[in-house]
Amino acid sequence: MNSLGEILQRLLGRNYQLRDGLALETLKAAWPQVAAGNLKLQPCAYKNKTLFLASASAAWAQQGQYFRPVILEKYRTLCPQIVIKEIKIKATGYVEPQKPDRPDNSYPQKVCAVCGQKFWGGGRVCILCQNKKDRKIDAEIRRCLDEAPWARYRDIKDTLPQIGETRFNGVLSELQEEILFWLWRTPEKSAAVKYIMLKTGFTPDKINDNIIKEHLPKKLHKLLYEN
Repeated sequence: MNSLGEILQRLLGRNYQLRDGLALETLKAAWPQVAAGNLKLQPCAYKNKTLFLASASAAWAQQGQYFRPVILEKYRTLCPQIVIKEIKIKATGYVEPQKPDRPDNSYPQKVCAVCGQKFWGGGRVCILCQNKKDRKIDAEIRRCLDEAPWARYRDIKDTLPQIGETRFNGVLSELQEEILFWLWRTPEKSAAVKYIMLKTGFTPDKINDNIIKEHLPKKLHKLLYEN
């Protein structure tokens, strides 16, 4: 006779909607530990291994993009049984307020140290100024990776100490996705080699036919090298 646990596992395996619904509830329960009261985002849906987050505003939707690697890393620690392959953020205009770690249950209004505008939050600068700073940092990371696609955080951390490892790895992943997306539409061998360097960290002298074949999708490799 099958145990109750085995029967539930079988039912969940067949009922994707029920399985995703239970996963969403687990992700919601863990969210306070993931966000630590600092992000105006919250899980609103989970489908096909994609987590959808609602944001309080368009500005927070944009800001949230930078936190995706951190959110993924925390969820992999807190909820290892749930696979999240992608995070999508959409501005809904409202999220349920989280209780901050303050006795009066509210953050004080502050003056941004950069632009002088008043804002609410836990940092020294407002969201807009933080976004500008983050964009400059991302542009610097992209410049480094454009000059040396094989570079890793350990290679740049001493010369660019203002760049954190999480942000560097996030931009690195974005570049890999962008080039792979572009390759499917405009197959080009030089771009394929750059993609391989970004993905593996191998310098140009270490890239050979076997490495390229191993790390490129099979259909893309056939399109580029076998036609």
